[in-house]
Amino acid sequence: MISQVIHRLTRRLEMKGNRDQEGAVRRRRLPAALAVVLALGTASAADAREALATATPEQRYQLGLEAQTAGEYEQMLAEWRAAAAAGVVEAQEMLAMALLVGPTLYGEAVARELCESLRWMRAAAATGSRVGTWQLLFVSRLRQAPAAGRCDG
Repeated sequence: MISQVIHRLTRRLEMKGNRDQEGAVRRRRLPAALAVVLALGTASAADAREALATATPEQRYQLGLEAQTAGEYEQMLAEWRAAAAAGVVEAQEMLAMALLVGPTLYGEAVARELCESLRWMRAAAATGSRVGTWQLLFVSRLRQAPAAGRCDG
């Protein structure tokens, strides 16, 4: 099971179009510390924190996707927030949507946070993300959209 998770994460990173100048796929691997912690499954909390500290932002985003699939929504949000703060556009987009629709998709596990959602949509749109731009357009048309200036600051 753990080896399958590691394999899926590695494949997703490879499929994202990570290519070098010659066009060959650059292989990215989970850091050894993270792979060991995942493989053991019995690691201490300190070991897990150390392993997560060595994970790249893209890997944190992928771990958030895995947590979403497993129904571990607090972990999903934590991973996506870390990746989004580090500038991973996909994490910004996913986090924005998760916080926008919160309880509708995830039940009580994810609260609806319109202002934080808008902050991540704006961050994604600022990078040229079409998804972030469409998210902002969608939210601007909602009846319960935050009033202008309410979320600033």
